[in-house]
Amino acid sequence: MTTVWNDGRSGVMGQTAGNLALSHLEESVGVEFEKLKGTIFVGGELVCIGRACGTDSYLGASVLHWANVSQDQQAELETFAAEHGAQLYYLLVAAKDKPAEVHYWLLPAQIVQAVLAAKGRDNPGDTCGIHIVESEGRHMLVDHDVSAHHHVVVLSHEQAGRLSAALSRDEQRSRSVKGRNRRADGGGAAHKKSPTNGDFGTRFEIPLACGNKAVLSVERPVADTDVARLKAWLDIMQDILGSRVKHKTI
Repeated sequence: MTTVWNDGRSGVMGQTAGNLALSHLEESVGVEFEKLKGTIFVGGELVCIGRACGTDSYLGASVLHWANVSQDQQAELETFAAEHGAQLYYLLVAAKDKPAEVHYWLLPAQIVQAVLAAKGRDNPGDTCGIHIVESEGRHMLVDHDVSAHHHVVVLSHEQAGRLSAALSRDEQRSRSVKGRNRRADGGGAAHKKSPTNGDFGTRFEIPLACGNKAVLSVERPVADTDVARLKAWLDIMQDILGSRVKHKTI
């Protein structure tokens, strides 16, 4: 199995699933991938921008994958691919634990570019959260049916065990980080005592047009990448909640 997906930001589970997906793709198209940088891989006439969801526990029932993408990165790699006679793709990988599975979508970059344009996020410096949602048996990326680009990696017993072990390592690290945060915050007492915006900006009550409110609560510390992740989830909420409203009014 290839080991070129080794960017720590993917987590142990994301790296393991990413390498399994790359290995499956290598066998399918007869190429060998090399790491260009980060989670960008080159093999034969393929340039792949990798994005991994290391667990499906936070995705929700209908969301199959989500990722942050960058207009600048897409433009840069489109130029790189053209200069090397290659095609640019997004390799979107999702790992599942029960049962242990690896799913991936190999999307032509033109599809993602169309999504960025439709969302008005195709200007220099723009980033955007994109997500694949299951709807009536189809895998939808906004208005694009990407079901034909979906692949499932059939795992051996050994590979399934490796995936489960990777998840355990990520969960152990997450518990360790949360424990340190609680100790640094005095056991989390600050969060319990003050459920308002005054709690050092960790809880926000956002008024909605219907008179209700949305509550956003964030545990510290928060990195820049976490802020981008929150923005991506707001994009998911916009499409999913908007879709539910449409269905109710039909």
